[in-house]
Amino acid sequence: IGLANDITQVKNIAIEGKTILLLGAGGAVRGVIPVLKEHRPARIVIANRTRAKAEELAQLFGIEAVPMADLNGGFDIIINGTSGGLNGQIPDIPPDIFQNCALAYDMVYGCAAKPFLDFARQSGAKKTADGLGMLVGQAAASYALWRGFTPDIRPVIEYMKAM
Repeated sequence: IGLANDITQVKNIAIEGKTILLLGAGGAVRGVIPVLKEHRPARIVIANRTRAKAEELAQLFGIEAVPMADLNGGFDIIINGTSGGLNGQIPDIPPDIFQNCALAYDMVYGCAAKPFLDFARQSGAKKTADGLGMLVGQAAASYALWRGFTPDIRPVIEYMKAM
């Protein structure tokens, strides 16, 4: 919920009809696939350094799996959910996949996201974002379940970025 809300409501990028690339096949990526599918993208592609894990998730959720080495352009939204992202590592992906990319998103936030986001920006991504909005958006969704009211996350994100 937090990821989709951050992309659509804070970054103002529609998911519907878009082609999405998910990098990684761990728990974080597994958790966002159903919510992304609810927004009716044209296509979701998953790539992981361990091809079998990507294929397992692709089969489970009815999406496509592509080896990282075979990636080419045509993605509107690229989301990094690799475990290497936690350590500031950039996945082994070709830079040209970011051409015509409206948003490159790293699910981690802060300094760890910077290498991937810098790489994406330098490779042609129009916008980049770290996972802070996803974190705050998920907290807001939880708050809404308890209180029946969804707070505006923008001021919280701005406050946390200023820290």
